[in-house]
Amino acid sequence: MRVLFFTSSFPLNRVDVSSAFVKRLAEEVSRDPDYQISVLAPEVADSPYEHRFGGIPVRRFRYWPIRKGQLLTQSSIRDQLIRYPWLMAQVPIFLIAEFFALRQEMRREPAAIIHAHWLFPQGCIAAFYKRFIRPSVRIVCTVHGSDVNVLRGAFFRAIHRWTMKVINAVIVVSPSLAENRLFSGHKNLKIISMGFDPIRPPQEEVEVVRETYDRGPILLFVGRLVPAKNLDKVIDAMPEVWKHNSEATLLIIGDGPFRKQYESQAARSDRPGRIHFLGSMPAQELAVFYAAADVLVAASSSEGFGLIFLEALSAGLPIVTTPVGIIPHLSNNAIHTFSLGAGPVQMATVINESLEHGTGPEPGEREELEARYGWRSVATQYLTVYREVAAKADSTGQHTI
Repeated sequence: MRVLFFTSSFPLNRVDVSSAFVKRLAEEVSRDPDYQISVLAPEVADSPYEHRFGGIPVRRFRYWPIRKGQLLTQSSIRDQLIRYPWLMAQVPIFLIAEFFALRQEMRREPAAIIHAHWLFPQGCIAAFYKRFIRPSVRIVCTVHGSDVNVLRGAFFRAIHRWTMKVINAVIVVSPSLAENRLFSGHKNLKIISMGFDPIRPPQEEVEVVRETYDRGPILLFVGRLVPAKNLDKVIDAMPEVWKHNSEATLLIIGDGPFRKQYESQAARSDRPGRIHFLGSMPAQELAVFYAAADVLVAASSSEGFGLIFLEALSAGLPIVTTPVGIIPHLSNNAIHTFSLGAGPVQMATVINESLEHGTGPEPGEREELEARYGWRSVATQYLTVYREVAAKADSTGQHTI
């Protein structure tokens, strides 16, 4: 059975970190010989029209006449619109191009299931295709969080609700996301977490990182550099951290439209040499920093899931964070939380207590997390949804869970 992954973002190569979770899911699901996975995604400036990624065929569509001008999908669409507001002019053209690309792809190689990633726009466009072009196709849509946490208001709520009426199965990545009133009473709702790979980097590489930062306490921040992640609050808390841990270093891994602003803020801090921006990096490199750090610090206002939390716990790392995403549903003594409205002093107090007394999860707890949230388990749950969607039909003859 052919399943088409329909997404607005997909990596170009092993180094590219954009939507790596979509890529990993495609890889794991494709291990089942009963399913043939292919991907439809937009072009970016340097992408080939067709290529294979780990044996998975990827076809990309053009949405702007000048290839180098396809900036909307060069990174997260939301980030690109923050960087370049004039790219809003590309949005309606992108949506139209995406619909016709889906129609063309389904004519070329029909898929039994379209697996859309993000409720808008891919879920909506797939639902429109099913409703008006091919009612027999089954639609599975994964809601990752940003699509419903950011795109709010009456207009988008109406679009989301119409979309969910048409598609066959809606998957949210965390119990917290399922509590969104948008999904209240939805009969086809499933909760399947994002998967992760165990963190086990070579110890010699970990030691190199430790030595690079003078073997003082390492605070690690991992995430997109956008306001919702509240990196500015973490930087504001550092002077209070330094009062008790003068050699502490904050390492910031990630990129985004507000990087320059945060770099300027860090440069004005008491110890700018103790705050380092390392940019984005592939999973293998990131694993080394997880293992080398003393605590993961996060301050997000909201998270659809929060994959970094599982990765940190897998590396044996204590976590200091707000109670968002998967955090309220994890029972682990390695997790230390502060309130969403906490100021620099309160945040620093929790960080310093974690540095002084905090410990990572026990080995048995790490193994339990890896068994429950590892990619093999997650892929098995998705395959179950595919089989149910393909097998069951409602009274109209269309298939549904």
